Amino acid sequence: MFQIIDSNTVKTIARGSEYTVIRFGDEFHVYCVNASSRAYRRGHPVGRQFATLAEVEKAYKGLQGVAGAFA
Repeated sequence: MFQIIDSNTVKTIARGSEYTVIRFGDEFHVYCVNASSRAYRRGHPVGRQFATLAEVEKAYKGLQGVAGAFA
């Protein structure tokens, strides 16, 4: 289930990870806090950039269907 924070931000928790997707103009930034980031980075996520939401859904199984939240 996706929680819509505002028109450019969506959050969800899936498969043991917390995801935040932020739209910046024509790009999408994904921040993921998972077991690895909690252990090695003290919970600080590293962002990844994508050109389309299709690329986001392909890269993260937990974000399947996120395109509907931005529609």
